[in-house]
Formats: sequence, structure tokens, C-alpha cells
Amino acid sequence: MFQVCIKCGTPAIQVNKEAVENKLEKELKISARDKIYACPSASCKTVYFSKEMNFTTDELNEAIFFKDTSDDVSICYCSNLTRGEIKNAVNNGCKTIDEVRDFTGKNITGNCKEQNPLGKCCRNSFLYEIEQALGQKPSVFNFKPCSCCC
Repeated sequence: MFQVCIKCGTPAIQVNKEAVENKLEKELKISARDKIYACPSASCKTVYFSKEMNFTTDELNEAIFFKDTSDDVSICYCSNLTRGEIKNAVNNGCKTIDEVRDFTGKNITGNCKEQNPLGKCCRNSFLYEIEQALGQKPSVFNFKPCSCCC
């Protein structure tokens, strides 16, 4: 079933409970059978929601890349690699994920299911940020999972 944000109507993304539990300020046990969604709209305060719950940006323990457009927000949560660090690496000649990781020395991967706020690999959002920093117009922000690390 197609799900939209309960506040703004933006198409939502289903996320796993581990990702949600790790990003909320207060401890919360979410049932495995609850379907939880994320609203990717940067202008909407709703981050996660289900039939019975609605969590806003005020209830997070850290910034979320699809809600916070600042340079200080992580893009790769496994190695705490920020949007600003990606921009700096690109400004210094890096054009690929591997080049950015080598330049910054931030190479930890594989904990995406728990660390990434969508519970998915950061590869697609990482590529999007590189394209943005290169001055290219990325076609579409792709929240779909890849199979490279998790």
C-alpha cells in the first residue's frame, strides 16, 4: 500500500524499527509488527510516523540528513561523515565515494540498518551529495536501498 506523510502528504518511506529507536531522544520500544514510515520532506516537521505514533524533528537525538540541510549533518552515519566534509573533499578534487572516504579518513561502513535514519545504506544519498557538490543537477534523490553494505 502506498503511504503518505500524515501531516504534509509527501510520499513516505517505510523504515525499520531499529533505525527509529536509535534516532529518538526518548527510549521507546516499538513493536516489530508496527509499520513505521519516514517523511522525506525537509519542510515538514514529521520525521517518523505510524498509525499510532508521530515523531517530529524536536524528538530526535541528532540531525537527520533529509530534514536538516546544513553542512553539519551526517550523510554517512556509520562513520559520521558530514555533508560539509563531502563538499570539502569534492572541492579538493574527489569525485567518487571511495575518493571522499580516503580524503576524509572516514571509512566505517556496514551499520546502516541501525545507524542510518532510514535503516538503509547511505550510498544513494552520498552520491546525491557528491553530484550536488560537483555542480551537477542530480536527477532525483533516490531513497531506494542498494546492496553494497547491508
